Amino acid sequence: MEEPQKSDPRNHCMPLIEILQPADDPAESLLVMALCSKWDSPEFETLGEAVDCIRQIFEGVHFLHDHRIAHRDLKNSNIMMDTSLYPEQFHPLRPDKSQDYTKDVSARFSRTQRPPKYYIIDYGLARRYDASEAPPMEQTDIFGSDFTVPEFKALDKPHNPFPIDVYCLGNVIQKDVLGGEAEELGFGWIIPLIRDMTAEDPNQRPTISEVVLRFDTEVASLKASTLRAKYALSWGEREWHEKLVKTVPYLFRRIRFVLTRTPPIPGGQANRSTVPPLTG
Repeated sequence: MEEPQKSDPRNHCMPLIEILQPADDPAESLLVMALCSKWDSPEFETLGEAVDCIRQIFEGVHFLHDHRIAHRDLKNSNIMMDTSLYPEQFHPLRPDKSQDYTKDVSARFSRTQRPPKYYIIDYGLARRYDASEAPPMEQTDIFGSDFTVPEFKALDKPHNPFPIDVYCLGNVIQKDVLGGEAEELGFGWIIPLIRDMTAEDPNQRPTISEVVLRFDTEVASLKASTLRAKYALSWGEREWHEKLVKTVPYLFRRIRFVLTRTPPIPGGQANRSTVPPLTG
């Protein structure tokens, strides 16, 4: 990827560090990318942290659609997070172990302390369309992992891939980021947007530009106290001692963040963590 797309703050594609050509197999290429972690581990501590995650995913898809790229496989496992929350490198196959496998490691910082960047990965099914194709209509012979997409019920008919991305994105936010508990978590305000994104009729779904605008408008109306509130997914199913272990550190950090005027929504591009990616 070249400039200015590479440095666009909405760009959430995984940066490519280097391309290696094996001497014994020149026909193959090895792509070197930064080490990343699962986007949902550890879990969000506040509503503001979840808001930041949703915002970054939205802007990442917005960036793709602005460049006429449909991802076509937006799902939980195709979202990653940088390693800002970890104080040291971890093993790529065992995030709970150090790189040399000699000790246990874990995320030691919250997202509010060291705002991470989220990435959209796996472009195996992605396709870029010519600007003259407005909108691009094609038969969907290959499709992603979300089998609930209404268009997939009629694969013999041409469909616009961009509303399909919006539908899948709505499902990711609804089912994975918010765990199907939007109202209980304090995200009742996002339900109308998610409902429109997952409308049965693709013509009734908002474009990703409209999604971003509506989301930003809703977030701007939220109070800081709301954004600092505890993110408590499946809270009713947890034992009292687990709640205690989660709540006490959260309360101390909340007091500290209020006193230090730390933004309730982590970062923003100007404050994004400057911790270099762990590549080892």
